[in-house]
Amino acid sequence: MRNYISELTTFRCPVKGKDIMIANHAVQQAAEMMVRRDCGEIAIVESVENLKPIGVITDRDIAWRVVATGKSPTQTSVRDAMLSRL
Repeated sequence: MRNYISELTTFRCPVKGKDIMIANHAVQQAAEMMVRRDCGEIAIVESVENLKPIGVITDRDIAWRVVATGKSPTQTSVRDAMLSRL
């Protein structure tokens, strides 16, 4: 488990375990975390059991891929809106 957390530091800044988002969580949860952490990008991991990093979601992803297309932030998963898969 520690290896995956250390891999997350390859993103723009060091990421702590509490600063990651699970892929199947709702986009609204990611947006709320961005507000709390005053950031525009969050690392995404596969699952609680498998902390393998699979990409990132940005505030721009949320605006372009969810809000602008009329999707519901509470019904859209982070996986469906995230920037890319690693």
